Amino acid sequence: MKKQFWIVLILIIGSVNVSAQWECRSKLAAHLSPIAGSDLLWAAEFTLGGGVLSHNNIYNYLGLVALDYSFDNSTFYIEGGGKYWQNRQENPDVIFKKGRPGLREAYFKNRSKFGDITIGLQSITLNDDYLLNERILGLNYKLNSGKWMINLTGGTVSQDFSRQGTFCGTCFLYDIIPGRQRNLISHELGRSNFTVISFSYSPRLEVDEEYEELADDEFADVSDEFSDAGDEFEDVSDVFSDASDEFGEFDETVAKSTPFAKIEETGAVLYTEFGSIYNNLPILGGLFFDLSFFEDWHIKPELLYQAQNENNGIIFNFSLRRDIIWENTHKTGFVLEYTGFSAIDDNAFAANSFQIFSPVKF
Repeated sequence: MKKQFWIVLILIIGSVNVSAQWECRSKLAAHLSPIAGSDLLWAAEFTLGGGVLSHNNIYNYLGLVALDYSFDNSTFYIEGGGKYWQNRQENPDVIFKKGRPGLREAYFKNRSKFGDITIGLQSITLNDDYLLNERILGLNYKLNSGKWMINLTGGTVSQDFSRQGTFCGTCFLYDIIPGRQRNLISHELGRSNFTVISFSYSPRLEVDEEYEELADDEFADVSDEFSDAGDEFEDVSDVFSDASDEFGEFDETVAKSTPFAKIEETGAVLYTEFGSIYNNLPILGGLFFDLSFFEDWHIKPELLYQAQNENNGIIFNFSLRRDIIWENTHKTGFVLEYTGFSAIDDNAFAANSFQIFSPVKF
């Protein structure tokens, strides 16, 4: 009975963000194969969805094909396909059907010591958990300098290719309010836009880029030069074999000095939306952190201030994550996340349009 209780509890918690939607989820980029031994890679995927509601049978079909061509430090990538909806009654009259082609990704990416630049239709997320999770037509620039990272992104979002848009959303599955619009996103390019810049610092990041660049030239023969290192120090284990006896208190002291929590990342972000679809432009800015404890657990708090005419407020996001890496390198993740909004002005609400979750208002 206790086991069944925990299963039901987990399902209830998980159902909060579960809906009869897909968002063009694709695994093609991780399963590309060369075409006839060339540098051109490809992959294909087909997804079938269905449901029964009252006397209606609803079917969804989605087929995607991806092409990748990479050379030197550059990549051309395109992914698109076709989608088909059908709502059929038992008699069996078809009361709704529609097909639509669309693109999921279509971009050019270049990597260099001056940073990574991606131009075109692309999926975008930031280092924080809340602010941005969307598919955009625009530009993304990332620069990693040691333990620092700068992320600059700007672009436009259309209902044609957004995550919950006409091609990627499945508003017609289970016949739930057909065609409803989740966010304030235009059907035309250039009317719902955004720009964002974020800075982050990872104090525990191991920086070895400079060493790797010099390894091929200055240390090409490092293995030969120190080939006998094992012989020279082969008895090192004997030298310290009795360390635990002489310094029995050492391990305990080190354990006590190990911090309970460690800062994995800290950052700041500044974000705004603009375009003819908006009458009142919002500006959001704030801080986010990634704290680890017991090495396997992560807490990510985030606090944002929303500045907008007569719509000021504070957005806070909190997530607790545990990742388990198995021996076969597969990963299982458990995430508990909460997003809230505290209004400063009367009837204020969160104004940013391009995130997955909507804050709970207080």
